[in-house]
Amino acid sequence: MKKLLVLFMLSLMMLTGCETEAKVDKLVLQYVKDEFGLEEVEITYRGGKDESNMGDRSYSVKSKTEPSFEFDVFLEGLINSRIVGDDFAEQEDAYKIKQQFVKTYEAKLKEIGVSDRSFHYLFINEKGLSKLEITGLFAKTVSLNDEQSIKHLFTFIQLINEYSKSLETDYIISDIRAEYPLDDQTQALSFYKDVAEIKELSDLKTILLENSNFVNEALLQANITSFQQLEKDMSDIGFSFRSGLNDLSIFCSGENIIDGKCSGYTFYLEGKNKSESNMKKLKAIINNHPIPVAEIVISNEGGAIRLKELN
Repeated sequence: MKKLLVLFMLSLMMLTGCETEAKVDKLVLQYVKDEFGLEEVEITYRGGKDESNMGDRSYSVKSKTEPSFEFDVFLEGLINSRIVGDDFAEQEDAYKIKQQFVKTYEAKLKEIGVSDRSFHYLFINEKGLSKLEITGLFAKTVSLNDEQSIKHLFTFIQLINEYSKSLETDYIISDIRAEYPLDDQTQALSFYKDVAEIKELSDLKTILLENSNFVNEALLQANITSFQQLEKDMSDIGFSFRSGLNDLSIFCSGENIIDGKCSGYTFYLEGKNKSESNMKKLKAIINNHPIPVAEIVISNEGGAIRLKELN
């Protein structure tokens, strides 16, 4: 019986694999053309088959011509995919709401350096309200080290709160994402709380100080010179930060963050010479720097070496 079951599963997997990505792409693109008259469309996401749930998945598509917004096409079927629906109408509503927002606050958004990114329909919540996620793209880095950037973020939230009052009652702005450039990459700061409660700049700062990742970004930027010097000194004995000077190598956990300052970092390091004498040199170098350290984690074959007592 077990052998038959295994053979059945193998056969099912082989049949499932026969359907090429190109074939499903063609199916989705033809559906979008027939249903909505969209011919210039790009597929931005391809969901994998959920074999535990009859192959349910979704593809995300976006028109290359205006009006351009992303929406999902829903599929099912383990062997041959079939389309069972989409959320085009909901995402079209979200797009129209975004267009009106940008038109209403165009001058103010330009003043604070925010370009429209997207209004994205999420789903209907337990109260029957349609949830929207708003993403704003900031031209400059948002950081605790830059008071003006925090004020611009606060202004953006104020505009959202003001605008949300004009929306129909079946919509609620639930999530806000602020995207901004940092070290040649794009970082994202998300708010899942009720942003209507952010009435003062101090309210926003309190929330930001509770976000460990955001605080770590600011701490890293503010102390970059010290970290660079420590990196140089450690390199003399063959040690380095595992992933370079970023928050994957240098991190301050929430319990060690007090009023935006770190009482003890965790360093993730790597180095070939882990002899007792070299470890003593490493401890001496770190103790010689004014950076508070709670723990050092050193990559090692079969696990990691953790140093908590540095003195």
